[in-house]
Amino acid sequence: LEEGKQFAKAIDLLLAKDGRILDKLGAQEALARMYLKSDQAGKAEEIYRTLLDRNPENSRYHDGLFQALGLIPASALETTSNVNQAMKKNYFLDLLTTSIGAEPRAKMVQEYEALREKHPKCIAFMRRLIDLQCCDNGGGFVASVDAYARLWLNKGIPSLFASLRGLYGKGASVAEIGKLFEGYEASLRSCGKFSSADGDDEKAGPDVLVWVLAYLAQHYDHQGQWQVALEKVDAAMAHTPTLIELYTIKSKIMKHAGDLKEAASLSDQARQ
Repeated sequence: LEEGKQFAKAIDLLLAKDGRILDKLGAQEALARMYLKSDQAGKAEEIYRTLLDRNPENSRYHDGLFQALGLIPASALETTSNVNQAMKKNYFLDLLTTSIGAEPRAKMVQEYEALREKHPKCIAFMRRLIDLQCCDNGGGFVASVDAYARLWLNKGIPSLFASLRGLYGKGASVAEIGKLFEGYEASLRSCGKFSSADGDDEKAGPDVLVWVLAYLAQHYDHQGQWQVALEKVDAAMAHTPTLIELYTIKSKIMKHAGDLKEAASLSDQARQ
């Protein structure tokens, strides 16, 4: 029925068979889609808010809510629907820069700030706020990256750079991110905190510095500043020589710098 664009019949069927449908989540998702496609945005919004309360990390629910609120054009989402979003993690940033104006973006920021009050631990809300603030060059960009990065660094999650790499197409944001992480390194070395302005009870763990250095190594590698990247990764390896991820990072830097023999040797070390 959905493929045949018989949305009203699909809605009637879902509602009539609700008691017999085992996949309640799938049914709610389908009902929200049908309401959107039949121009019943208010009903779609209500369902998407319920779905977000259930799983705020699901980006499809974010997109559905914003479409119901009239902030994302349906045509823009149809363009990305054929793209594997797991393979194109920055599709939302692409949407913001190609299909969505400043006023809808400002309303999205307000919506995300309200949603974060309900779900303060939601990583997806924080990440999307970064994209929104990056597009508008707002003063909140660095603060949002700071809050997001601290979570990852404190947990020692290696993929922080991969998570933020989509921002590197934005010239100004690259310099701001680099300055933020250089500030982390300087402060961690001097007082053991992300910032000297942090309270005495906000001391960072002993392994945070190595992840900051690892990020900076990838940051400078991405910009072709291989000597600086090597200095950062070597400092990280001196700090924690047993961290396998550092050998992988250095291998990539050496490859990009043209030393394929050393890159292969480091890659072998990482696998051992």
